[in-house]
Amino acid sequence: MVGTPLADGGYDRSLHVQALLDLTADTAITIDSRRARPITVTVPEPDADSVLAEVSFSQDGLRAPYAEVGPTFDGLSTEFLGEPRPADEFTAHIVSQWARPSADGTFADSPYLYALAEAFAGRLPTGFSKHYRKSELATVHQRFAAVPPGEYAQRSVFPDLTGSAGAAWPIPTSAPGSRVEYYTTGSTWSTFLEFGPRDESGFLQSRGIFADSTREYRAGSHNRDSWAAHRTARRYLPSRAAGCPGPAKTSTPSSPCTGTGTVTPARSASTRPTRRSSATASWWARPTSPAAASSPRRRGRRPTGS
Repeated sequence: MVGTPLADGGYDRSLHVQALLDLTADTAITIDSRRARPITVTVPEPDADSVLAEVSFSQDGLRAPYAEVGPTFDGLSTEFLGEPRPADEFTAHIVSQWARPSADGTFADSPYLYALAEAFAGRLPTGFSKHYRKSELATVHQRFAAVPPGEYAQRSVFPDLTGSAGAAWPIPTSAPGSRVEYYTTGSTWSTFLEFGPRDESGFLQSRGIFADSTREYRAGSHNRDSWAAHRTARRYLPSRAAGCPGPAKTSTPSSPCTGTGTVTPARSASTRPTRRSSATASWWARPTSPAAASSPRRRGRRPTGS
């Protein structure tokens, strides 16, 4: 990672990755941030803003994946050095989530969420640019039942990446309420709904978590989910596994055709994006309190990854 100082005190960042380096002879490597190219992602909604942006890779022999995670791709560029590797030795991902920002900067009650993940076998692309269209995504209509009086809900959406579990940023969600979510295909997704009271700082103190079964969606499909936020199990899930006989009438964790959510012991909600696996990661410029969330987000801090 190379950081280029900016006049406002922030940093542009360029991530340079070489999957294999032969050290059997004298070797010189030139890393030039000017050769790196930016990452640009857009979604159909004109009022959407980036909730979370991640560039990560996993490599055979690495103890844990490496990830750069932040609120936006602004100021971040990438370069891949050397030759691509076999898919089972190196995989990179570019992940982002998008929603409508709220006045307090938390994206609370956004009517939509875009959950986007791209995988690259054998390489990390030198730059990436994509405008997503709804027709190439899966549409999921989410409905959330009421939580107990005095409690609140928040939702997290994780991509299940090769060799890694991606990051998610919890978004406050009205319950009762609804939201339309759009997902990329080609990867699986795990989603969670937490509920509980808020502490004096405004952070949710999770009293229970509902977990959906891991899903892979089909482009252009339309799906509906209902979450019974204050009960011990969620609605019956539609069948997902090959050969399943249609919508499930019961919900048991052992069935490949169904899934269930259960209340788990209370835990403190994270004030940073959550990762469901260990990873070497750096994080830049996300406010860590509800008060700070209303202030402008800087383009970057000094990179902490290497």
